[in-house]
Amino acid sequence: MGLWARLGSLRKAGARALVAKVRRRLTGNPAIPQPPAFAAVPTVPPGDPTSVRDLLDRRFRDLQPIPAIHVETAGPRLTLVVDALEGAAHAPFDGEGEVSAALVLATLAARANGMPLRIVARRTPARARVVLDALARQGIPPAPDVSYFSDVGRDGGGRQRYKLETGTRDLFLATSWRSAAACRATSFAPRTTWLVRDDEAALLPAGDDRALCEALLADDSIDFAVETRELFDALAARYPAVARNGIPYEPAFPRPAPEAPATAGASTASTTAGRRRRLLFVARPEEPATLYALGLAALDRALADGVLDPAAWEFLCIGSPAPVLRFSDGTRATVLDPDRKGYDELLSGVDLILAPHATARTGGIALEAAAHGAVVVSTRASATPGPAARRGPVAAEPTVDALVAALRAGAALVDDPARRAVADAPEAWESGFAAVLVRFAERAAHA
Repeated sequence: MGLWARLGSLRKAGARALVAKVRRRLTGNPAIPQPPAFAAVPTVPPGDPTSVRDLLDRRFRDLQPIPAIHVETAGPRLTLVVDALEGAAHAPFDGEGEVSAALVLATLAARANGMPLRIVARRTPARARVVLDALARQGIPPAPDVSYFSDVGRDGGGRQRYKLETGTRDLFLATSWRSAAACRATSFAPRTTWLVRDDEAALLPAGDDRALCEALLADDSIDFAVETRELFDALAARYPAVARNGIPYEPAFPRPAPEAPATAGASTASTTAGRRRRLLFVARPEEPATLYALGLAALDRALADGVLDPAAWEFLCIGSPAPVLRFSDGTRATVLDPDRKGYDELLSGVDLILAPHATARTGGIALEAAAHGAVVVSTRASATPGPAARRGPVAAEPTVDALVAALRAGAALVDDPARRAVADAPEAWESGFAAVLVRFAERAAHA
């Protein structure tokens, strides 16, 4: 190609570039194409967006309202809401009687005020046989008018075909922070009662669940029935609503009549003659609040240091699931899973019980063993004062050294007739729940 041909070609190319430049200016496009501002940020592939409502329903399924319709009743009615009923079949050694105590309270309140009673289970079917068995073990006759409801089959959005009829005269009794939230979301009545058996907020990790639980503990529309004075004091110090609207109660431990009358004046200590002393460890490895590892370490040290002589002591564990244990000195512990009769016999023969706990709660097994005359060794936060203090708990800081020292002190008290003979826990639930039942009577009268 000659020189003039090349110049002609350049002129044509320049003309084309000029036309393109003018076109870009007329259409508002930049002279130089720019990449997207966030081209480096990964994006979600195209598809249907996630529903926030569905996400929250899945995350907080246990807090969903009970599927209900508004139907008014002629008089007050009591509705007990539990997370699950199956635990009542093995109470108190499976779940330590959370459901059992609530069934007793609901039954007593319904009978005292002539109210129908409904029992709602959220995670399990609501089986009458479980309820009747739990009440029979406590010596409580069932309420005359009882019905059952379960919403375990509700869909992801909390809907199901069958609805719970409820109105402004229904009194709701919750058994956990989860069921308390569900009751508040379901009830048309201005108040709900929550049976509190532990510092539930303290047992939850920092996050959404704890924030929601603490909001309920600060809710002035809730009446709190709190197990033991110490737990009540601990919660009331942090939550003014508990101080204003809460009532402590003492758990009762009805004892079966002895098969043969004891010799008049015989001390509890004399029953240990001719056999090894019995130490019972409440072993719940799946529940962090029971300080299972700390208790094991203290027992292992106590045996290694000669605080507890295996020739003089028998070591028992109760709890599920707890493995068969062999301590450093070769001593073995027997793991028990008794039925109710065997459970009563076990507690009546226990001399010393080790039951550490991370919160201001003494568990039902430890309190019942104390009511039978056992000496309780626990951590300081869970050594209940008031009437329980006279049952003889030995409080310790939650360290191995402190628990070993407490085991030494507790073992020395085993043969103290004055300490062992005192068992002043209420033997009738009507006495333990007296103040709470008065509150229910007031609510029923104004329903």
